[in-house]
Amino acid sequence: MTLTRNQVSKLEVSLGRKSNVGRGALVGAGVGLAVGAIAGGIIGASWPDAPEPAWLTGAAALGAIGLGAGVGTGALIGAISRAERWEELPISRVMSASAGHAGNLGIFVSLNLASDW
Repeated sequence: MTLTRNQVSKLEVSLGRKSNVGRGALVGAGVGLAVGAIAGGIIGASWPDAPEPAWLTGAAALGAIGLGAGVGTGALIGAISRAERWEELPISRVMSASAGHAGNLGIFVSLNLASDW
């Protein structure tokens, strides 16, 4: 099968997979800090005979623990969930295209692209 340039509506090339460790760590840090601080504030406020402001001490302590746990958990989840990055190429670069059946593997596509130089 051969395709003309007019039959190609969009052309994207894979730039590979990207790790989400940083994003996961940031999200985990925010969630861990918030959950830890809220839980610590509630626990600290309800602690009998605790010096004032116990809610603040509890919020700071559990917030710090939640922050650390959230960073680690988020980074781990981010490392596992990798996103593929794609870049769109101008259709004007496509000179010709062909596709065919590749046995049990599915299909293949071959493109002739005009160079930029």
